[in-house]
Amino acid sequence: MRATQAQLKRYVVDLATRLWTMGADLDAEPYLVPDERGALVFEITASLPDSGVPDRALLSVSERWSVVGREFERTEYAYDLVDHPRHRRRAYHLHDADRFVAAFDVAVHEHCEERLGQPTCDHYAGDPVSDAYRGIDLLMLAWTGEPLGCDQLRCLD
Repeated sequence: MRATQAQLKRYVVDLATRLWTMGADLDAEPYLVPDERGALVFEITASLPDSGVPDRALLSVSERWSVVGREFERTEYAYDLVDHPRHRRRAYHLHDADRFVAAFDVAVHEHCEERLGQPTCDHYAGDPVSDAYRGIDLLMLAWTGEPLGCDQLRCLD
């Protein structure tokens, strides 16, 4: 997936708008920020609606886009749901790809905790997530209250 800087700015705004229209409370206005290597990064964090007080379900979306010629390519992502009211977690990650390929022969991995803080496995094999829109969809499905199905995933550890 490649994009220009202008396309990335629009993408970040669209993602934040999507969460806001779902009723989520954004923690802060999201920005694309350059890192020390010239990549662009962003993180959007939000509390999900009607998910309990004081502990709400938190959803975060972050990506790193590296320079490729005159465009940027998504090279890392982390889509996370920490559902405090139901005491569970679901996440989809692509980071430290070289380390994961060397150790487990996969670049992407997932996290799944039916009981928050008590994972059966630290990392599960995962399929690539096409973009943050799909990441949000997957996390919202996990938030519906059905069992997460961690026992159906392939443990990497």
